[in-house]
Amino acid sequence: MATHQQVAAGTPGTTASVQGGAGRKGLSLATREALAAYLFILPSFLGFAIFLLVPMVLSAGISLYDWELLRPPIFIGLDNYLDLTRDPLFKTVLFNTAYYAFGLVPLNIVVSLGLALWLNTKLRGLTFYRLAFFLPVVTVTVAVSLIWKWMYEPRVGIVNQALGLFGITGPNWLADPLWAMPALIILGLWKGFGYNMVLFLAGLQSIPHAVRGSHDRRRQRLAALLENHVATLEPGDVPGCDPDGD
Repeated sequence: MATHQQVAAGTPGTTASVQGGAGRKGLSLATREALAAYLFILPSFLGFAIFLLVPMVLSAGISLYDWELLRPPIFIGLDNYLDLTRDPLFKTVLFNTAYYAFGLVPLNIVVSLGLALWLNTKLRGLTFYRLAFFLPVVTVTVAVSLIWKWMYEPRVGIVNQALGLFGITGPNWLADPLWAMPALIILGLWKGFGYNMVLFLAGLQSIPHAVRGSHDRRRQRLAALLENHVATLEPGDVPGCDPDGD
């Protein structure tokens, strides 16, 4: 009977032994979460490595050779890059690349973060909005290009038709050097903002509720403080305001 009670109650030695065995056999919660995260990341990482990282490394290596494919490659070092700098189109290419990057990236971040903040609220039809905003990311690029080419068509395109409703004559978007790059930036923004929106939204939803509540309380206290301070201001305390009306 005593042995049975000791087993039922759990002696210290027995309990420690059982807990130690469970710890050795099972993985901790943090380890399981890390493994799950790596498994989710793995498909994207493989696609990035196979289709982007490896070709970039190989292209960098090939650029150091004079290679016509049908003949053995000849190592020439940086001569290809020196020839590139002498090309009159090189500055134009750099300018267009910088124009596209500095035009698209800030807009993408602002739009993605703004929509993520909006979707992080209690909104009716939230699932529909998330799907609609993310749909361009998974749309085939060829189909997107054909649709936007038709939308940018100067005579019957929907963009110029919409501008015509306000009395604005739209340009020939893809043929005008002044408007071709903005047209591509708008297309790139529409195609890619959904991906960053999902990342921002995941980050916002991972913020603990306690932290959000603390931030809201601090914001309310600051608003109350500013309101009380403004209410106690005298007219003479405000620069440029004469209490006598002179």
